[in-house]
Amino acid sequence: MKSNEFLQIFSNPLTTVYYLTVSIALSLLIAHTYRKTYKGISYSQSFVTSLVMLLPLVSLIINIVNNNVARAIGVFGAFSIIRFRTPIKDSRDMIYIFWSLGVGLAIGAGEVGIGISATIFMAAAAFILHLTNYGIVNQFDYLLIYNLKTQENQIEKINKKIDQLSKAKEILNIQSDKKGENIEVSLNLKLKKGIGPDQILSQLQKNKGVSEINITPTQNTAEF
Repeated sequence: MKSNEFLQIFSNPLTTVYYLTVSIALSLLIAHTYRKTYKGISYSQSFVTSLVMLLPLVSLIINIVNNNVARAIGVFGAFSIIRFRTPIKDSRDMIYIFWSLGVGLAIGAGEVGIGISATIFMAAAAFILHLTNYGIVNQFDYLLIYNLKTQENQIEKINKKIDQLSKAKEILNIQSDKKGENIEVSLNLKLKKGIGPDQILSQLQKNKGVSEINITPTQNTAEF
C-alpha cells in the first residue's frame, strides 16, 4: 500500500477527532458562560451537560454528511422520527441552544476559525450584558414571601414595619389559600442603608400570625 493511500484512509478519522476536540473545548466555554451569567432560579445541571454534548454531536453529524446528499437524507430522515418533548423554560436557554448549533455547523463544515471566533465573540457579549445588567427596569434588593393567618389581620401593622426598614416596596401578589385561613404575600424590597435581611426576618417573626418567611436576594435580577 502506498503512503498516500494509507494517509487517505486515516485522514477522515483524524479530521473527525480534531473537529470533536475543538468542539468539546468550545462547548465547555459556552457552558461556562451559561453558568456564570445565569440569573434564574430553575438552574438545570442536565441542561448544561446537554450544551456540552450538543455542539460536538452537531459537528459530528455535519462531518458525516460532508456534501453527500444520500447521507444527508438518511441522517435527517432518522432525526425526523425523534420527538423532543423537553420544554424550554427560558428564552435565553434557546439562544444557547442555537449558539451551540451554529458553532457545531461551522466546525463540522470545516470552518474552525469561524466557530472559534464566533464563540469568543458571543461569550464576550454575554459577559458584558451580564456585568452591565442590561435590560433591567427596576432593581430591588430582595424578594420577600411570607404567609399570614387571616384571623390575625396584621397585614397593615407588618407593612408599617417593612416601610420603616425599606427605601422602596413593590407588592407583587397577595393570594389566599382554598380554605381562606392563610394569605401569601409576595413583594420586592429595596432596603435602607445598613439594613439587612436578618432585621426584616426578626421583625416578621415577632408576629404570631406570620409563618414560612422566605427572603431571596435579587441583586442579580433573578427571574421567576
